[in-house]
Amino acid sequence: MGKFEKKRYRNVKNNYNMMLSIDCEKCKNYFIDSCAVHGAPAFVKDSAVAEGAADRAVLSLPPGLSIGLSSIPGAGLGVWNEASHLPLDLHFGPYEGQLTEDEEAGRSGYAWMVTKGRHCYEYVDGKDRSRANWMR
Repeated sequence: MGKFEKKRYRNVKNNYNMMLSIDCEKCKNYFIDSCAVHGAPAFVKDSAVAEGAADRAVLSLPPGLSIGLSSIPGAGLGVWNEASHLPLDLHFGPYEGQLTEDEEAGRSGYAWMVTKGRHCYEYVDGKDRSRANWMR
């Protein structure tokens, strides 16, 4: 492997590791499982609701949060904190919905495109309220 190839490989590997990592809100360092300085972040679980339940998207909202109309014109609904304080490094998710490779899902307004590899994608489409969670 030549000098250029080694550098390119190192950059690709670093970018891949960065995609798998989270950045610490306190020191801005990237980590995989936990920050070496500040420990692991806290994850908030959704309220348990079976997939297929009517309006699962709203019912899965964790305690302390509410869904309401945004004050931003044309923005639709937003999620509001009703708790007194949310600590730094608090994480929500994952985004849930129907997993599909159909590119049409990308136009639903509720889908995230996930890169599986070079020129290989799938979508997590939260359009169906019975399959999505509150993050839609």
